[in-house]
Amino acid sequence: MEKVTAAVFRYDPTTDSAHRYETYEVPYEKGMRVLGVLMYIQENIDASLAFRYSCRRRKCGSCGVMVNGKPRLACMEAAEKEMIIEPLPNMPIVRDLVVETGEYEERIQNISPYLIRRNQPEQEPERLLPRNFAALKPLNQCIECFLCMSVCPVNEIRWNGFSGPATLVQLA
Repeated sequence: MEKVTAAVFRYDPTTDSAHRYETYEVPYEKGMRVLGVLMYIQENIDASLAFRYSCRRRKCGSCGVMVNGKPRLACMEAAEKEMIIEPLPNMPIVRDLVVETGEYEERIQNISPYLIRRNQPEQEPERLLPRNFAALKPLNQCIECFLCMSVCPVNEIRWNGFSGPATLVQLA
């Protein structure tokens, strides 16, 4: 039987003095995702493992983690034979793979990601055609998973004048 070996970052700031990695072996299933590996560990090996997920279909962004040094959504990333799974960087760790995203959420709430009209439309209701918004479609694909925010080198140095890439996407 094929197996996945996952070294998972473990840290509870309320009890641990330093982080550690625990290695788990999980039976591999065809099409398995990183989230499936984490769920198997939690359900069958170590119920204390903390991680977030919700929709399991790339809509909510809550399952963001680092997989082999790259920011990924655990629900979409294919499981590899050997993986290192870590929390997103540059964010406070709540426990294990769970990070605090409040700072980034606040940045987005503190902007005005909409246009304010100077003049009233020529007619009411105003006709809004899909072709007029085609250029904006890629920007609407952002699910605010904060993967880009966590690995942005400017956020790493905490420059107060920069609100981060996810905020800029909202403004665009």
